[in-house]
Amino acid sequence: MTIGEALKEEREKLGMSKYQFSKGIIDRKFYGEVENKGRNIGSEALVKILFKHDIDIEDFFNRIENTYVSAFNELKRKLNFRIDDAVKKHDILTIEECANEIYKSEGKSITWLRLKVLIAYLKGELDKIDSEIMKSIDYELDKHENLSSDVEAIRLFSNIMVAMDINRVDYFMGTILNKIEKNSIAFLQEEQMARLCDNYLHMCYEENFNSSNVKRTMNYLINMQDIHLMIYKIIGQLDYELINQNKDVANKLKEVLNNLGYADLIKNK
Repeated sequence: MTIGEALKEEREKLGMSKYQFSKGIIDRKFYGEVENKGRNIGSEALVKILFKHDIDIEDFFNRIENTYVSAFNELKRKLNFRIDDAVKKHDILTIEECANEIYKSEGKSITWLRLKVLIAYLKGELDKIDSEIMKSIDYELDKHENLSSDVEAIRLFSNIMVAMDINRVDYFMGTILNKIEKNSIAFLQEEQMARLCDNYLHMCYEENFNSSNVKRTMNYLINMQDIHLMIYKIIGQLDYELINQNKDVANKLKEVLNNLGYADLIKNK
């Protein structure tokens, strides 16, 4: 569905003429061409029309998304859903299939690099990652050093940190936290950030490492409001308490996780 078609649909729902619908925002004749001929409408005028008539913006853009999202971006979006589901199930075969599809579409991209590391991690073969892949990863992380504008670079960091030096991991995590605290980071999907926080805290626990960023990460994680992220908070806090050698609190958290059916997550802690 085009923008013009979606606007026409909304206008007809309201029982309004083209003049009434666009009055005070854009010329009626111009608006008619938006509906009938697919003429481009400026983003400001579009938003004004949507707000003027209390049109659900999220629903509106969902209806036109398939028309304006490129075929490749649509493919990546679908693959990311498959990847997220496969990670939860430790389905290595599906992740490998997704990596091959990404490689065919865009070669050795950030997405492909993070999937190669993820596959190696799930197979327990991080020490076997090709040196050329590691060089490419270093290049991408250095290129996006502030990690504030590239979602794929942050995903790459989240996956690759297990194969990085802990001090470098801590540096990048500090950079991300700085951006968050200044409200200058644009990507934030809370579950993605919760996962990143958990990965970082778990690595700090495994490396017997502590810094000011550990507490900052835990504070950020614990202040997330979405109730669906509770499991990330519990797992993150378990690693945090173990890092700080608070064994009594850690044991209580282990008991909670065990009762919730997450015994596999804590068997090595």
